[in-house]
Amino acid sequence: MKGLLRKDVYVLFQASRAQLLIVLLFLVISMTMNNTLIAYMLALYTAMMPITVIALDERSRFDRFALALPWSRAQIVLSKYALSLAAACLAALAYLAGVLTLGSAISGGVSLQDALTTFCAMLTVGTLLPALMLPFVFRFGVDKGRMWIMLIAIAFGIGAGLLSMDEGSAVSQLANRLTALPLWLLPLAGLTVFALSAFVSVQIYRRREL
Repeated sequence: MKGLLRKDVYVLFQASRAQLLIVLLFLVISMTMNNTLIAYMLALYTAMMPITVIALDERSRFDRFALALPWSRAQIVLSKYALSLAAACLAALAYLAGVLTLGSAISGGVSLQDALTTFCAMLTVGTLLPALMLPFVFRFGVDKGRMWIMLIAIAFGIGAGLLSMDEGSAVSQLANRLTALPLWLLPLAGLTVFALSAFVSVQIYRRREL
């Protein structure tokens, strides 16, 4: 599986340099300005990296060629999850280290509690988003998978908007309860869903005809 990971990293650096530059720009802005919104955007972009690699594999027909190589379908799937997890962890750690050193020097003192909160939120977003997206991508392919993801996101957004129209709504109460939880619980929950998603994707890809 190391060979697959090396190939994925090489593909990202060769074919997706614009996306990597955006990630680097978001990282610098989030560190120097301590901007949590940009930090979350950084987590979203890094979470999309395995989707980009899968799209490039499908375009070049490498996904079919890989089946003729000494890799199992499980290894092909898990390599994308490993890439996603590595990208999420690196982005969150780079933000935390940068905002506590470079950010403190440029924008003044940065609260360790605030930095850790954003760090945990980035890890949660960076694991939950690919966990929700990748099973659809491995089942339907990138193009159809994105369509299903968009439909689910729109339905979830409409439902959450209707439920959160007043302050005493169920969504508002749930958000208040989540913010009261210990910091480490959200990333742990994200990693749990991530692991379950990897298991589901392996089973899906084993049955998929290419």
